This record gives sequence, structure tokens and C-alpha cells, in this order.
Amino acid sequence: WIGRSEGAELEFRIQKSENTIRVFTTRPDTLWGATYMVLSPEHELVEGLTTDEKRAAVEEYRAAAARKSDLERTDLAKDKSGVFTGGFAINPVNDERVPVWIADYVLASYGTGAIMAVPAHDARDLEFAQKFELPVRVVVEAPEGESLGFVGDGTSVESGFISGLPTTEAKAMPPANRNVTRNAGRRCICAATLVNKKAGGGSATCTASLKSASNRT
Repeated sequence: WIGRSEGAELEFRIQKSENTIRVFTTRPDTLWGATYMVLSPEHELVEGLTTDEKRAAVEEYRAAAARKSDLERTDLAKDKSGVFTGGFAINPVNDERVPVWIADYVLASYGTGAIMAVPAHDARDLEFAQKFELPVRVVVEAPEGESLGFVGDGTSVESGFISGLPTTEAKAMPPANRNVTRNAGRRCICAATLVNKKAGGGSATCTASLKSASNRT
């Protein structure tokens, strides 16, 4: 292990299903900007997510991905490819329906084999979104300059109850909403319920475990 990341493990409920998609992110403050999800072609939930209309295309793409090495699949210079499964997941903080894609740049062997895509604040996700005309939503305002594509620390915007918070505070979540415990072998485990206080509307909840994770790079 070369790298060590701290962040949140989140669950997105699959529409019309009891199953959930688990993702690990080092930027839980950008959850409001997640406009689509990507699974590795080998992910165990792909079969159930895929609609009959999309099945042939998905199976063809999975077969092609299986013939590539991990190095080929994660080459940053290569043209991004992917296929929409026809399925949707629910963003836990705003109840928005987000499309679930498969793409070979996501590996089953890395993390959970799934990502929440925040194209406004990740270069790879932005390239994918622009190619397939997927929504892009800025949720972190840069201290100066262009916010689209900004990946550093700024100020949360369009992000429910964390709007206006600097990144360091937004990532930690409001203290009133978290219960922090310590556990041997991990720096911190946090069971958190995030509440999106929408004007004139109800609330959406999600459960997140903030933890220290070792990632291979």
C-alpha cells in the first residue's frame, strides 16, 4: 500500500430495489454534486441493474473490458468509454435519481468497484460527463478563478445544510449530526446521518461511515 485515504463510505439505494451501491469517497462534501454513478463492468450488481433494452450493449462492453489489462483500462490518456445500464440509483441527500453506468476505468479490485461521479470537481468524471452529455453541477466554489474543474478546498454551494461552509468543515459534517467513536486499528469511525434541509420539502437521509482506508495506487 502506497497511499492512505480518509473519507466516507456511502450507500446509494437502487431504484425499485432493496439493494444499495456502496462507494468510498474522500470528498463527502461533494455528494450534492453527484449526478451519475459508475460501476466496474465486473461489479456484482451490474446484472440486476441492467434493463432488457440495454442488456446486449452492456454484455458486449463487459466482454471487451475483460480482454483489457488494468493498466490499459486506467490509462488517463485513453478516450473514456462506457455504457448506460438503464438502471438508476437515488442520491441520498437530495433524493435525485442518478443514472448508473459501467466503464472500464473503474476497477472491481479498487475500493468498492463503484464511484459516485462528481464531474464538476473531478477531471476524469468531467471528461466522461462531457462525452456522454451527463449533468454537471458545481458544488464547491473556488477561492478565486473558475469553479468548474476545481478539486481543492473552497466553499460548499448548492449543498443543502453544508452550503456556505469551508471545505474542511463541510467534510467533517456539522458536529450536531455525527456520533464519533474510536476503534482499535482505525483512526476514526463515524456513523453519520446527513439531513438535507430542503426549503418547503421533506428530508432525505443517508448513513456514512467515516473511516481510514488503505488504497493501492
